[in-house]
Amino acid sequence: MVGVATIERQLPSGHRSVRHTLRPGAWGAGEDFHKRRAVSGWVFGQSRRVSVLCGRFESRWLPLGSLAGGELLQPRASRMLRTPRKSEVLASSLVSSVNHALGKLLDIWHQIGIKEEMQLERMQAVKQHIEDLLNEMITEECQLKERIESSIERRKKELTSLRNELLLDPYLAEEGISILQMEKDLRLALDATLKEKNERLEELKQLQQQDEKLCAELFATPYYIPTGSIPSRSQLEELREHVRMCSDEKKQRLEVFLKLRNEIRQYNEEIGHTPDSTLEKEALSDDEEPFCLTNKNIEALQTLVNKLQLKKESVISTREALKEKVRLLWNRLRWPVEKQEQCKMNIKGSITQEVTMWEEELLRLEELKKENLKGVIGKVRQELDLYWEKCFYSTEQRSAFHPFYDDNFTEDLLNQHDEEVMKMKLLYEKNKSLYDGIAKWEATWKQFMELEVPVTGN
Repeated sequence: MVGVATIERQLPSGHRSVRHTLRPGAWGAGEDFHKRRAVSGWVFGQSRRVSVLCGRFESRWLPLGSLAGGELLQPRASRMLRTPRKSEVLASSLVSSVNHALGKLLDIWHQIGIKEEMQLERMQAVKQHIEDLLNEMITEECQLKERIESSIERRKKELTSLRNELLLDPYLAEEGISILQMEKDLRLALDATLKEKNERLEELKQLQQQDEKLCAELFATPYYIPTGSIPSRSQLEELREHVRMCSDEKKQRLEVFLKLRNEIRQYNEEIGHTPDSTLEKEALSDDEEPFCLTNKNIEALQTLVNKLQLKKESVISTREALKEKVRLLWNRLRWPVEKQEQCKMNIKGSITQEVTMWEEELLRLEELKKENLKGVIGKVRQELDLYWEKCFYSTEQRSAFHPFYDDNFTEDLLNQHDEEVMKMKLLYEKNKSLYDGIAKWEATWKQFMELEVPVTGN
């Protein structure tokens, strides 16, 4: 057949010969190179020669290259058991490309006419260049592996230290994973732990600001967490509880304070009291600066309220006593009822102001009383005589009060009569039921006697 060359290679005794049939263009570029190597029994890319025994390949060597079609030399059973990985296919393609390129180089050198010694030198240079390139890549990948391993160790230390600071359980890495996946897992775990740390510190800052403000208002001790330390979850929870308790305490004290302040203002308005103490002025101030809600201040305000309440009761008692004295003078002076009602209507204001007005009215009536002592004393004697009658005083008992028969009408004489009237009034009020019973019995006896007189006359 034209264009077909058959090359037969004689093998050692006991082995059959190998026949190579060569066709033009069967190997593409560099076919002369492959022909020569096929004839000599050497294939580029293999580290050892190929031996053919009884028509089968021996598996005594590691195939590194490919035949003309670029297929790896592997046992047929192995090729049938599993599908080659993409990396293996890519490696096979790479070796085929290198073989193809070397074939081209040999053809070019042959066409140029470069001697075999020079071709060997050039081939050695190509080999050295490829080896250097691969070694450089291997070095870079080894350095990458070392960097990843170094990063893993560094991140492990950082993560362990950080989790110890946060009082968290140790991090447990997943078993059976690659170092790249482990580095990624550690990085994500470290990021998550750092995020938790920052969140704790931010929450701590906000809670401490609230706690310090509340404690300053309540004059209490803030919750203590060492400066510069990272709070644990339990410490943050305790701090939240402390802030909540202080907030509730402030709310309760504020309610008590507002109630006491309203009572103080009401008492001051009623009795006309002007704040005189610093605490009272601060409590009633309308300034935006808050009142210090300490227990001591709250107790002091409660004491002030109690004092104002007692003062109010005292002023009311004084007012009622003045009103009674004025009423007595009105009666003794036979003051017209219209004028009395008009006077009552004019006396309005705070309790203290009313006391002042009643005092003025009493002084005015006292002046009138002095001008009419005789008539006033006569009216008092009539009132005294009435109480003597109610208390069934005998003539001897009445005669014992000598001022009753004194005609020197002076202020002192009037006071003596007033005291006697007051004494008789108290005596009557104390034994009123007894005196009323006697009076009722006496009236009944009188009626009985009136009925008995006509019968006796008959």
